[in-house]
Amino acid sequence: MVRDYTEFPDLSELYLEDSSVLDAHEEPGSLSFKVDAVLTPENLRYSPKPGE
Repeated sequence: MVRDYTEFPDLSELYLEDSSVLDAHEEPGSLSFKVDAVLTPENLRYSPKPGE
């Protein structure tokens, strides 16, 4: 079964369709990503561009 990323609470305030992975780092037992993420209006750091 595949779950949509919006079902994961930690990702609920991101719009991944227009986001980009800038880097990935793997260590034993860990995988991390550096992401340029598009925020949704629900995110406290969201700030629309003028005209949006």
